[in-house]
Amino acid sequence: MAADLRHRSPEPPGRVVAEGLTKRFRHSQRRAGSFKEAFIQALRGRWNRNPPDAPNVLQRSARRYEVLALDALDLTIEPGESLAIVGANGSGKSTLLKLIAGITPPSAGAIRVGGRVASLLELGAGFHPELSGLDNIYQMGALMGMSWARIRTRLDEIAGFSGLGGFLSMPLKHYSTGMAVRLGFAVAIHLEPDIILLDEILAVGDSEFQQRSFDAVSRLREAGRTVVLVTHDPAAAEALCDKALWLDHGRVRARGATAGVLRQFRGAAQDEIETLRLQPINFTTALLQPAARMGSGAAEIESVEIMDAAGRATRRLVSGETMQVRIRYRLAQPVETLACVLACNALDETPLWVVATEGDTVLRPPKPAGQFNCMLRPLPLGAGAFRLSVSICPEHCYDNPYDLHLRVYPFEVVAKRPQWLRPVANLPCALSVRQAD
Repeated sequence: MAADLRHRSPEPPGRVVAEGLTKRFRHSQRRAGSFKEAFIQALRGRWNRNPPDAPNVLQRSARRYEVLALDALDLTIEPGESLAIVGANGSGKSTLLKLIAGITPPSAGAIRVGGRVASLLELGAGFHPELSGLDNIYQMGALMGMSWARIRTRLDEIAGFSGLGGFLSMPLKHYSTGMAVRLGFAVAIHLEPDIILLDEILAVGDSEFQQRSFDAVSRLREAGRTVVLVTHDPAAAEALCDKALWLDHGRVRARGATAGVLRQFRGAAQDEIETLRLQPINFTTALLQPAARMGSGAAEIESVEIMDAAGRATRRLVSGETMQVRIRYRLAQPVETLACVLACNALDETPLWVVATEGDTVLRPPKPAGQFNCMLRPLPLGAGAFRLSVSICPEHCYDNPYDLHLRVYPFEVVAKRPQWLRPVANLPCALSVRQAD
């Protein structure tokens, strides 16, 4: 959580005005040297005798490049407005929130913010790891311009909402991710901000805490506070926000009523999926791309739907419950067998699981057009964001697909019970315990 007290303006409390707002990030990539070079240098005892500006042998040449995160953005958020910001990863959503919060300065243009700002963006921002949870509450309140006496009057409410109990006396460095988020959210909503900025924070924690967080944001909205929410959850955006802003590569693609903007955004996402051209099979190239499509083309996937246990289309599922996937296909030529494969990746591309049809669930021979109705129960994922890959292929020939949609379908999983350790996977197992003599 972070609060900005530096870029106060003549704007009334709760108002945000951006004019020509631009943000560039400069990055450098260094080409690694060989381990042999580093090892020889170490044998010669040169590690500690190099001057401070001497190049590291493991970092030879540097290539600098620039990323344009926001491109001349004009935006006005009125006091009491609730705005959802949507867009693909890398579209500039989080950067915009950081600029509003004053965490990072603009490269060009201007931004004016009126009133106190509370933000839940980067986990731990504004917290001191050596201080206790209680001391961090006072520190964050002071950063927001509140007196200790005023903070003290809200202390019981903050502690009760966080549900941390005796953990508030512990140093923050011993908190889990979920505990730190609970504390940050509790502070943000109880210290009377004029503007609250939330970046996917409603997707953190167990379902009970998520519901309380949802209700708390709703109350802030009803009290006339300005709410700016970055989310991949359409249901949360529609329930909490009157308006929505769709960012695409740092530019505004659409702005207006939430339902209308979300329709445009979903339509564009579906169009992007449909425009993925079927490429020749090359796993080396495909794995370097965020999303890809490849295969022989003997059969093609026409559509993929992710559904819950009741068969409702959704991209938000519950850990340990049921996930359904409907895959519609069409044959381009007769084939002897048709199997389907589902695979799941974390957003950092870490592969998590793969399941495939086998035996009686393989189509022999398949009809010219049809569908697979797949059911995963229980869903073996912890809370988080994931991407689904879908493939149709000959039986047992998973590396020779007819049509593979690689990491194309994003979805989110929420926990139904507290998960202090935040596991990526929840594997079903039976635990037996016997006391030793």
